[in-house]
Amino acid sequence: MKKQKVTTHDISKLLGISRNTVSKALNNHASVSEHTKQKVHEAAASLGYKSADATAAEETEAASTTARGGIAFITNIFTPANNGFWMGVIKGIEEITAKNGYELLFDFIKPDELVKLSLPSCVVNRSVNGLIVSGYLSKEYTDLLASVDLPKVFLDARPDVSFSALYADILLVENEDSVYDMTTHLIGRGHRHLGFVGDITSCRSFMERWLGFKRALLDAGLTLEPDYCATGPNPSQYHHYDDIENAFKCLEAFPTAFVCANDTIAIRVIQYLRNKGFQVPEQIAVTGFDHSEHADFVTPALTTVHYDEKDWGRRAAEELLWRMNNPARPYELVRLGTKVIYNDSTSTVPASLPVTAAPSASL
Repeated sequence: MKKQKVTTHDISKLLGISRNTVSKALNNHASVSEHTKQKVHEAAASLGYKSADATAAEETEAASTTARGGIAFITNIFTPANNGFWMGVIKGIEEITAKNGYELLFDFIKPDELVKLSLPSCVVNRSVNGLIVSGYLSKEYTDLLASVDLPKVFLDARPDVSFSALYADILLVENEDSVYDMTTHLIGRGHRHLGFVGDITSCRSFMERWLGFKRALLDAGLTLEPDYCATGPNPSQYHHYDDIENAFKCLEAFPTAFVCANDTIAIRVIQYLRNKGFQVPEQIAVTGFDHSEHADFVTPALTTVHYDEKDWGRRAAEELLWRMNNPARPYELVRLGTKVIYNDSTSTVPASLPVTAAPSASL
């Protein structure tokens, strides 16, 4: 049942004074004593009275909030391996959307929907006001989303789709220079044989990190050694142990350092190297990216690249809200700054030659 509205008549009945006096007291009229004003305001508060102006403002805000609708977060990468990271991103998005009166909807794109090019129902029905897109989506599915006539922000993007073809704003972190700095640091500590692990075809971030790795080798006069690198297409982007094992199972010797596209990959590489009998970092150094929840607690603690995933989410939501209010403005490429965190996984000076597995390695 709807709660009955409190009026000045209710206050006058409670206090035993006229409605006219109540009205004057609420409007701070000079003819009413301070004592009476205080009593009237106390009674109004206890009854839950709201002035006409306050009620109108609340009704206007409620109507505005209701009219604003929803924002959809669309992805295909919400997996146990990276729950913590993406939950942080979603929390950041939700913080901004809720503050601005929008409901955040979560749409996980299943593998068969990617193949069938099936859009989420909220997009088909146009029941949302804008989209935030993330994930390792196929080119065909990315093109399909780009054709949707709704404001969009892409968190990262495919390397084989040009920014201009997305018809959207794009949000990235600084990738290339961070990995360039980490790789240069490794080279400065004596590493001459380095490998890179990450599916550079899956997203622009991984491609940019690969470019930073290659540029550091080039500037140091070192040769890129393809046998030590796993960069080709991979169904899980080398996030699973089996992927690492399959990529390097034929190697008889290993580099003295692996630069990995993210922390999840780096942790899998460390697990594989230990099973092969290597000591990390005493024989082989390993770096990651993202400064995930596991980076500081894995042994050894990972050298990685830090940025705040909640800030990434907040900035994505802010960009989308700006785009919704400025549909005719040129599309933007936004980058968040990063910081390299040097930890124990790169703490030792290596041997000058590639290393071989210990004979007693447990496979």
